[in-house]
Amino acid sequence: MKIDQYYQRLNKKSQAIFTATLERPEVLAKGHSAALDLYRLRSCIDGDEATMLDVVCTQFETSCLALTYGLYRSAFTSLRLALEFGLGALHFSTNKLAYREWRNGLTEADIKWATINSEDSGVFSQRFASAFFPALNEHMGDYRKRAAQVYRKLSEYVHGNNATWKATGLALSYNSVLHDSFLAHLKEVSEIIIFGICCRFLSELTPAQLEEIEPILIPTFAYIEPIRTLLGGPKDSK
Repeated sequence: MKIDQYYQRLNKKSQAIFTATLERPEVLAKGHSAALDLYRLRSCIDGDEATMLDVVCTQFETSCLALTYGLYRSAFTSLRLALEFGLGALHFSTNKLAYREWRNGLTEADIKWATINSEDSGVFSQRFASAFFPALNEHMGDYRKRAAQVYRKLSEYVHGNNATWKATGLALSYNSVLHDSFLAHLKEVSEIIIFGICCRFLSELTPAQLEEIEPILIPTFAYIEPIRTLLGGPKDSK
């Protein structure tokens, strides 16, 4: 078989998966919604971290595109990159020196998961909440644990754990189980990043900005009283 025929054959398989994926368009809608919500939040944030959040938006859409063509491993890998960059942006927002060193390509300044999700000083630490949104202190441990869990699951696809090869297979084919798993991971990554943004920036936004993003946050975070009340909602009844 000639090389062009081989890749045409692969393209035909990918197009068949694309068609099957479009029969369940909610994944594309949710992926687009996650990117759009994050972009609207990003528009309220100034500084270098906003540029990193642009990358997160792109990775949300890239992961969904990979999914539509049956490139499931690439889809999960892009989702992990979105998580790393999203939380990395929050980490760098508190350390401009580290950001400049990272931007300049200094190896020692690379984004390290152990640093950005550290229990002592990471973006979901008590220390971080105390500095920017003390009322969220009680929620930090839960989101740090959730971030660690989803990062570990996504990393299995990056590192090629044996179980992931069994799940994805070596040939292009539509996989409804991986389709659903991706949707669940996309939702979790999006919520974790947006909660981190709330902790870091929400108390610094103007009333007009809070009003603009309220429709994005309330459906997911209405159960968290400090976020709800800051957005104009009621306090918990005693």
